[in-house]
Amino acid sequence: MKNQNIFFSLLLTVFLVSGCTSMSIEECQTTHWGDLGYQQGQVGENPNIINDYAKDCSEGGITVDKEAWSQGYERGLIQYCSPRNGYQEGRNGRSYYGVCDNEQFNKNYELGRQAYLKEERLNDIKKEIEDIDRKLRDKNGLDPDERKRLNDERKSLTNERASLLSTSYQFNVTF
Repeated sequence: MKNQNIFFSLLLTVFLVSGCTSMSIEECQTTHWGDLGYQQGQVGENPNIINDYAKDCSEGGITVDKEAWSQGYERGLIQYCSPRNGYQEGRNGRSYYGVCDNEQFNKNYELGRQAYLKEERLNDIKKEIEDIDRKLRDKNGLDPDERKRLNDERKSLTNERASLLSTSYQFNVTF
């Protein structure tokens, strides 16, 4: 039993230590920092991640080449920050870390994000209405006040869905 406790303690320690690091010592030794920065720039990764790598690698006595990573990251951002990509990133619900100076990227990201949030809300409404409908089909289980409350809630959700589905246009004209 004592050996089993020691084993589980060691296993827990390994799990906790490995769960806290974002990069292993082996990865620190073999990573080409410029390439990694480029790849992470292409996907708009949080630029503070390099500090996590530096901390992880310093535990093994390895110094991160932050300059190479930053140069690669900036090259990768050129692709990431395209206006077209802004809409896609927002539309797919991806996190944005404010890494683009491109005003059109930021506008398009916000438009895509609004479309994503709208779709998410429509899905939530659909599930809520289905849940209400299930409850309303139970003829014996509801008192009249609860049935009225559910019908009112369903009507409110249906109105919200109709409002979200109605098309709206916004024009910006500059002379």
